[in-house]
Amino acid sequence: MTVHECVADALQNGLGETLSGLEHRRLQVMQGNRKIMLWLAGLTLPVIGWMLFSGLHWGLALVVSFVVFIIAALIVGNRKKKLAGLFKQEAIPELLRTALPGFWYASSGYVDLDEFKNASLFKSPDRYSGKDYFEGTHGKTRLHFSLVHAEERYETTTTETDNDGHTTTRTEEHWRDIFKGLFFSADFNKQFNGCTLVRAGKAGILSGLFGNLVKLEDPRFSQQFKVYSSDQIEARYLLTPRMMERLLDLKDSLGSFELSFVGSWVNIAAGGFPYNAFEPDVKHPFTDPAQVERTLGWIFLVVGIVEELDLNTRIWSKQ
Repeated sequence: MTVHECVADALQNGLGETLSGLEHRRLQVMQGNRKIMLWLAGLTLPVIGWMLFSGLHWGLALVVSFVVFIIAALIVGNRKKKLAGLFKQEAIPELLRTALPGFWYASSGYVDLDEFKNASLFKSPDRYSGKDYFEGTHGKTRLHFSLVHAEERYETTTTETDNDGHTTTRTEEHWRDIFKGLFFSADFNKQFNGCTLVRAGKAGILSGLFGNLVKLEDPRFSQQFKVYSSDQIEARYLLTPRMMERLLDLKDSLGSFELSFVGSWVNIAAGGFPYNAFEPDVKHPFTDPAQVERTLGWIFLVVGIVEELDLNTRIWSKQ
């Protein structure tokens, strides 16, 4: 069924009632947010007016306004975040019950850190988090996926010398992304002897860290991906001409990604996948079918990787 047909079916089988209840809650939250903003404005404007009338520096009034604005934004933002979380917790499982029976969803869950590291696509992160975990079986293929955010910590040190010759050294902690996006794993139904990585872009000076570069005969594929493997024979066995075509097609639908064959699983990390893909738009009614159609569209896109790579065709028997 199409996304539209699945949503229409789900709306008639319990989702409609769920969305009506969520919409009632949304209206309460949005009304409460307006009251909070009006209350803070009513409290702050007289104070600022008094400060200006009393001859205090206008900069102080500006600071007070800024602080109140930040407080209001944090309160309202937190209420919207909880509202979006409530939508996902209640609406998405109801949607899956009709569209993808047997699939399990956890809004605060995500792919385990050990699995992320074992995929061998990225360095081990210093900080790791995620959300929107899905798990199930599509056809014959077991799969799971979530959004993940992996970061590394680094420090910068600055040295300053004052007019008296005193030196002060300051060290600051910073964080930068290793990866932020969709992490997908599916059972390939084959136990791999080695580790094969399919990486976007050209081979770099650190290519040896990923294993031996595998030279393939498809020039189109080689322009888009570089392959490294600890087992050259197995890599060529896996990356048949048809599989390379499928990976190129997947790039067209999913965007840029990295892929690995490890253990008996194929892992895909798509950094261009929207990190808010499964979030509802709290500014619009939850009863609008477009809200769940958008969510289901992203879910179907990811689950559809099974068809894109033809994983349900059991070429090998797992040993």
